[in-house]
Amino acid sequence: MNLPASVWVEVRRDALAHNFRAVQKLVGESVKVLAVVKANAYGHGAVESAKAFLEAGAWGLGVTHLQEAVELRDAGITAPILAFEPFLPDEAEWAVRCGLTATIASIEEAEWLNEAAQKAGQGLAVHLKIDTGMGRLGALPEDALALAEAVAGMPALKLSGIYSHFAAAYRADKRLALRQFERFQAVTGQLEGAGLAVGLRHIANSAAICDLPETYLDMVRAGTILYGQYPSSEVSRRCPLEPTWQLKTRIVFIKEVPPGWTVGYGGEFRALRRTRVGILPVGLAEGLGIEPVSLYAGKQGWIRLLARLTGKARPPGVTIRGQWTPLIGRVAMQMSAVDITDLPGAAVGDEALLSARRITTPPSIPRIYLYSADPAKS
Repeated sequence: MNLPASVWVEVRRDALAHNFRAVQKLVGESVKVLAVVKANAYGHGAVESAKAFLEAGAWGLGVTHLQEAVELRDAGITAPILAFEPFLPDEAEWAVRCGLTATIASIEEAEWLNEAAQKAGQGLAVHLKIDTGMGRLGALPEDALALAEAVAGMPALKLSGIYSHFAAAYRADKRLALRQFERFQAVTGQLEGAGLAVGLRHIANSAAICDLPETYLDMVRAGTILYGQYPSSEVSRRCPLEPTWQLKTRIVFIKEVPPGWTVGYGGEFRALRRTRVGILPVGLAEGLGIEPVSLYAGKQGWIRLLARLTGKARPPGVTIRGQWTPLIGRVAMQMSAVDITDLPGAAVGDEALLSARRITTPPSIPRIYLYSADPAKS
């Protein structure tokens, strides 16, 4: 049932493809690009985003959880899918059934994956994860050879890759990243010296794609950069990106309140003039976790107020008819208010453009995929 939406996300599919091609051009055609579509493709919708990247030339896809991989397989996607999270024993059968590429960080995990693959009568591709300084998942460098030899001795597992993850490549100071890279190179050299074919070597994430071309190796893992976002203000802008995502809603109700009238929970906004209030059907549940203009109380409230009064910071708001419009009163679960007094032409049904965290914007909100920057051409 195609219901009209009062809240939706517009995703520029052409921009996703553009950003992928920009990454591929930067790293060179000889380097494979794994498109990371974890967390519902950073809020963009995993299935459609995955298709856009694969059509643009992605070698494969990266996810975190088994459930994310199964969603892609159920949508008919047959490309390689690397799951970053090690599989638990009760997930091993699903990993094999879906033909995923598993991350191996311990001999124990390798054993139950090998058992599940043997039981199913088919092989399973695996990538070794090496902890070179991130301190999360992965075998320590001194344990890598034993792990690789164990995996190589398991008949149902195929060692097709080895990787690590940078902890601070997004910083201007690259010393930690370069130390990690040296450790990773030492591990791969040790394994190859022992006669083990390690497959695809990859360590470069979005930040390293921008700044550390020496780390590209056989494959890079492009995540946030594909979605039009640089990893930090400290990385270079060598890769030209286009915006991909926009949360939109519509004004559903308008009223005028007299001076002294309060708006929202707690009555913390009090009108200083006759105020025209527009109601938007979005709130915390839609990812609108920002503080409205009227709330200066609480921690560092006076600092925020001073910054705003001196013009050094603009209070939160939305864009209606091309004009910034302040939020007033507390953002509720699924409703918020804006002051449209200075926008006399605003009417019920007008679109509002909002800022929100992409990954916390619920997948239940419809994603509308545009094939052009101009919605009328999509």
